[in-house]
Amino acid sequence: MKLITSNLVAIIELKLVLYPGKQNEDDGHVSLYLEVAEPDDIHIGWEVNAHINFFVFDHIRDQYLSIPASDNGIGRRFHKMKTEWGLKDFMSHKTLGDPSKGYLMGDCCVFGVEVFVIGSPSKGESLSLVKQPNNGLYTWKVNKFSTLGANCLYSEVFTVEGI
Repeated sequence: MKLITSNLVAIIELKLVLYPGKQNEDDGHVSLYLEVAEPDDIHIGWEVNAHINFFVFDHIRDQYLSIPASDNGIGRRFHKMKTEWGLKDFMSHKTLGDPSKGYLMGDCCVFGVEVFVIGSPSKGESLSLVKQPNNGLYTWKVNKFSTLGANCLYSEVFTVEGI
């Protein structure tokens, strides 16, 4: 996903980061974060304010469970010193693995994020998502999710509208 600053003509790439958590913990959780893909390329003074909703697909009910990254309705501010936001305890392993919930089907699950850029309080720049993306979907397949030993997985950087 790319965000474009209008005044500075900068492109900011974001990625969805999934931390599966430790499989042997009784109270383990999956964590989801939205992260700036190349934080070293960000100049001082840059910022993006956004509402973020993480989601997981319910295969049984054919719908998404959406959880906002903040419960107070206030957007999250990305900047040089804060390049990621997310939910440490997005979903417990118990809930994810419960067949009646429909999140993990055939060893597959679908996680995602919606990003709604909001006006910046600063006077120098205005940030927004591409107005009409050609394709608003990106598929990231994680095979054999329940057997992963990794502490962290990163999606590839992806582009909305092929910029």
